[in-house]
Amino acid sequence: MKAVDETLVHLAVGPRAGDPLAENLRSRPDLGLLIIDLATRQRIRVNGRGMVSPDGLFLLAERVYGNCRKYIQKRRILGARTTEPGRMGRSATLDPAVSAFMEASDTFFMSTWHPTG
Repeated sequence: MKAVDETLVHLAVGPRAGDPLAENLRSRPDLGLLIIDLATRQRIRVNGRGMVSPDGLFLLAERVYGNCRKYIQKRRILGARTTEPGRMGRSATLDPAVSAFMEASDTFFMSTWHPTG
């Protein structure tokens, strides 16, 4: 990830096969990005317009603001992930396995979106 200029962010990675992000951005390019430095507990939120290209994902920032770090625990990165992320899914409810995973986690991130803001 790098800043191209003062309003454009480039992520040198794009959606994986089966990820609905590319299709979602084509129909409605609203995109939010949460950037967290787990070692220092600093985080910022970037909201704007997203675009997928052969070079990766671009985010034209419209709003950038710091977030409170109260609930972020300090972490030490041990190494890069060697396995692919799991299958993505969508559901109106949480199944018992997902609920148990969330309850056992000391940190969990969830993103939501609503058409009116």
